[in-house]
Amino acid sequence: MYRYHVARPHEYLAITGLGINDMTLCKDAYIWPLFQKCIRIYVFPTTCTFCIMAKSADDVTFIMTTSFEMGPRVDDKIALLLYAKLVYPCEKISLHNHAHKRVYDVIKVEIRAVASLMTMEEICKDFEAFKEKVLHKIELQLIQFGLVVIQVIDVKKRVLEKIELEALRRKMMEVCKRRVRGHVPGSLCYDC
Repeated sequence: MYRYHVARPHEYLAITGLGINDMTLCKDAYIWPLFQKCIRIYVFPTTCTFCIMAKSADDVTFIMTTSFEMGPRVDDKIALLLYAKLVYPCEKISLHNHAHKRVYDVIKVEIRAVASLMTMEEICKDFEAFKEKVLHKIELQLIQFGLVVIQVIDVKKRVLEKIELEALRRKMMEVCKRRVRGHVPGSLCYDC
């Protein structure tokens, strides 16, 4: 009545059911087919690309495109159990499926939170500091899922050019509106 299951090198077996309080992770196990359920959890790091629209403190909207290589912490059993609970609902699941949406939501919230505290000038002048703040906040939130950011692969600098152009356009419009009202001398106005 038993079935013997063995995980591949990049997998763990997540077992639930009779005789198990919550969930057990192991590399090989005997499973009772009618009373226990066994799902393979893949632990390869995966690359996730995110395109997130955010607003700065001065209400300038921008789009940040970034790629993270992330995966579960295999050396920590508690973190691995948290990761298994995140991806457990579906069989043969990786970070790209069910868990991707939950991780995307966390990253989106953290990028928007950091961006809303900084002006566009601060983001453009010290983009590396902005990137570090976002990465630090994201890592703190991903601990609850047992994930770790292995590497930040790409943050599009092309977005910064659009941001700078948008900020310049807004500044020109404000100066032109003030000039029409008579509040700014003509020498400060750009080509209106």
